[in-house]
Amino acid sequence: YAVGSLSGIQKAYDYYNSNHKWKSFDGKGMPIKIIVGVNEVLGYEEPDEDDTTGEEILKLLKAVLPNLYDVENAFYVKDTNIVMLGAINARPLTGNGIIGHEYTHGVINNIAHLESNVQASTIDEGYADVMGSIITGDWEFSVNEVPSDWKYYQYAVRSAIDPNKYGAPAKKDTSDPNYKPAATDEHVNATIVSHSAYLMTQKGLSNEKVADVFFGSIFNLSPNPDFEEAALAILKTADNLSYSTEEKQAIYDSFVETKMLEPKTKTIYVHCGNRYIPDATVIVNGTELGKTDEDGFFVFFLFGDAEIFVIADGFDGMTQNIFLFSDVENLDFNLAVNKEFGEAHGSDSDKTGTITGEKVTVTILA
Repeated sequence: YAVGSLSGIQKAYDYYNSNHKWKSFDGKGMPIKIIVGVNEVLGYEEPDEDDTTGEEILKLLKAVLPNLYDVENAFYVKDTNIVMLGAINARPLTGNGIIGHEYTHGVINNIAHLESNVQASTIDEGYADVMGSIITGDWEFSVNEVPSDWKYYQYAVRSAIDPNKYGAPAKKDTSDPNYKPAATDEHVNATIVSHSAYLMTQKGLSNEKVADVFFGSIFNLSPNPDFEEAALAILKTADNLSYSTEEKQAIYDSFVETKMLEPKTKTIYVHCGNRYIPDATVIVNGTELGKTDEDGFFVFFLFGDAEIFVIADGFDGMTQNIFLFSDVENLDFNLAVNKEFGEAHGSDSDKTGTITGEKVTVTILA
């Protein structure tokens, strides 16, 4: 029991120290206390007079246990350096993923100082599942580490690969019957976060890249983040870490798929001076998306950083770059006429040869 818990804590400690240069919960190497064999009876025991450590532990247990619906659990005690490990059917909860999950709660608590409500705690649970999965290399660590003969097994375990398999949501949308908009427990919708992370690995990111961007984003969370804020913090961190356009696109697409983010719309207006240009071709990141309408407008979804090229017959093409985090909603393309304008739009061909002596009137549209 004790050996397993120490091994799990050591693995989590080494992981954060080696991969993120973060020592212990606070990044400064604070001591960590592990209480193993947690049960209801401990809350009613009295320590020996000279046992100051036992007195401290039992005092804490008496404060914590009445607020737990059971002790068949592992948990980090908020605002402390303590992890408590219970057991299920006399088998200790000392799996590397479970302990990595609880260790991550301690890290988040010391960095982000999240509020104690369902919204913030759901993000906390989701992040802990992601990091627990990466520490142990198993995106279904609770499925494989919690004893399967536990009476609550089907309802307590979570899968980042297929959340619906165990009654949890894969996306923040009522089309997913397992999504609970008014959840009263932070574990209910947490798989939306972990499933997003898993999807990133399926779209080309390594586990290490996912871990780096999730860990880094903890520093950008407010005390009460929701799904959208967490997603934007992760994307901003990816940008700060100089992830490639393809990697940021994979992250963004994953969040759109799980509905943590809604696609952003951008409107393009194409014109020449005060004259709009219909049927201009719009090309985004090398892919033709369509043409402007009769009033020169084109609306599209922005899924990440984009290079936008617009061209029309008789006009020079124009390129603009826009970034996912830009507040600009409308993009203006003022195209210049080129030498092919007359041929493209039915004007007379250029005169060549001798001077005709004819007088002509020229009107310039500005």
